[in-house]
Parts: sequence; structure tokens; C-alpha cells
Amino acid sequence: MKLRWTVTHISDSQLRFLIGVTEFYRARTDTKMTIVAERLAVIAVLTLPITSLSSVMGVNVIVNDSTRWIPLIILLLIMLAISLILLRWARKQVRAAQPVADSVRADRSRFRCMRTSGFV
Repeated sequence: MKLRWTVTHISDSQLRFLIGVTEFYRARTDTKMTIVAERLAVIAVLTLPITSLSSVMGVNVIVNDSTRWIPLIILLLIMLAISLILLRWARKQVRAAQPVADSVRADRSRFRCMRTSGFV
């Protein structure tokens, strides 16, 4: 009877440990996927206005026979200004997301402490 209780206890503790490891791995993977999705959204935000402006205006400004240089230079300056504004906005978004990354690191170290002390 003592042997069966010990085997049951060991298997239950191993099961709890594996559940904890699986949850930790899933949370870490989900966090990484969220970060990648946010980066792709930022890339889309940065490129969409410039792409739409250049596709609409580029047809009317750049012509094979005669390119209109002054409107082209104005268009390029507007696109540069939009790019700089959006890059500044993206940099602010990255700085605002920094505390989230710090909390993920803290959760990782907390899990390591729990695992070594036998709670998980």
C-alpha cells in the first residue's frame, strides 16, 4: 500500500509539473506571437499611407514623356514628412511596450523560482 501511494504521489507531482511547464511554454509562445503581430501592424501602419499616396499621385506626376519635377519634389517631401512622423510614433509605441516586456521577464524568473522550490 505504501508503494502505491508513493507512485501515485510521484505521478501526480510530475503531472502538475508538466502542466506548469506546458502553460509556461504556451504563455511564452503566445507572447512572442503577439509581439510579432504588433510589429507587422506597425510595418503596415508605416507603409500604407506612403504607398497609397505614391500610387495615386505617382501616376499623375511621373509621366514617360515629361515628368513634372516640382510636384514630384513636393510629393517626395510630403512622403518623407509622413514617414518621419510615423517612425516617431512607432518609436513611442515601442517605448510604451517596454514595461510589458519587463513583466514577461519577471514572470519567467518567478516561474524558475517556483520550479526549483517544488511548487510546480
